[in-house]
Amino acid sequence: MIADLNHAVHNVHELVERKRGRITVAAPPLLAAVMLPNVIAAFHRDFPGVTVVLVDAPTNQIVASVRSGEADLGVGTFAPDEKGLTRRQLARDDLMLFCQAQSPPAALERPKWRDLKGLPLITLTRESGIRALVDYGYEAAGLSSQPAYEVSQITTALALVGAGLGVSVLPTYALTSSKTQRIAANRLSAPRVSRDVTVIARDGHALPPAATDFLNQLQREAEALSRQIG
Repeated sequence: MIADLNHAVHNVHELVERKRGRITVAAPPLLAAVMLPNVIAAFHRDFPGVTVVLVDAPTNQIVASVRSGEADLGVGTFAPDEKGLTRRQLARDDLMLFCQAQSPPAALERPKWRDLKGLPLITLTRESGIRALVDYGYEAAGLSSQPAYEVSQITTALALVGAGLGVSVLPTYALTSSKTQRIAANRLSAPRVSRDVTVIARDGHALPPAATDFLNQLQREAEALSRQIG
């Protein structure tokens, strides 16, 4: 019994000292690809004994995973009326117009939503929180949103834009996936539409001991990305 107790105490000390443990983080595919790899790599250098599990999933699955305890942390854009969650803001992300670099919309230095009138729109499906923001921008400009293509992934939308099949309205972080394609991007105005990228956790439940360190690393990476993409 004493040996078992000593072993349990030892395990607790290792968890508290970040020598071992496990963190599960869920994020949508774009943020999972753009933000999380550098965070995980830096975290592993500081805490090599802690395992980080990364789950790339749609927003609704992220919320469900955090609520059920399957994921310790969720990263993304979430509706403000989601209950039972705590939040920490990482960054503010503006919506931008993405178009083929040689197309007429690329010549617009400061595009407005009304400039999208008559342009074929490539948008995300309604399961994406971004789609709701795009619909809001169209409505605010007095336009009707009738997509030419609806896709699930931002990378697919960018590929269609690059092929000259239309324009797309996507978050700033999509810039990191468009660099290898002939795509121009500018922030939209009138109105300016933005989203908060946040971290969520289950309210009333303690996080793994290393989660605070992971959150701090995540915050630093978000700030570095914001400076990088301007």
